[in-house]
Amino acid sequence: MQTRRAEDLEQLFRPLSVRGLTVKNRFVMSPMNRNAAPGGVPSEAFAQYLRRRVDGEVGLITAGGIGVDSPASCGGGHGRACAIPVLHGDAPLAGWKKLVDLIHAGGGKLAGQLWHQGVMYLPGSGYHAEPQAATPSGTWGPTDRRSMVDPDHVALVAVPSVPLTDAEVSEIA
Repeated sequence: MQTRRAEDLEQLFRPLSVRGLTVKNRFVMSPMNRNAAPGGVPSEAFAQYLRRRVDGEVGLITAGGIGVDSPASCGGGHGRACAIPVLHGDAPLAGWKKLVDLIHAGGGKLAGQLWHQGVMYLPGSGYHAEPQAATPSGTWGPTDRRSMVDPDHVALVAVPSVPLTDAEVSEIA
């Protein structure tokens, strides 16, 4: 096995520019949803959590699971209330502005991973009680195979719903 020389690793610490975006180094935090945005507004604790990553020299933070403007995009599950951040509405946008300013003040950059729960949405569990799960086929499955999804959750989301129309799929996308 070939060992790495220190010079090879120096690339990780050099700035990277892509299409007008310059990141201070090549370290990127993978997206993850922290369920830390009550009412869709990123919390101060979430902002500080991300800022600590910047202070630890992560160049690009990817904030994961940001709900799009669609009723079935965000819901709760596994016994917890929905606290998924969204990227629409006055209060959430003001929260994101504060969070972005905090990240930029530390020298970091922020990218967002957009989220729509689709078939995994549990009706009545999110910010909108009325929508059904949004599935192109109207089904979740197959249900007769092993899955990483909790079996109790599968039982809830496997109830057939009305399939989305092509126009509805395009609107969500």
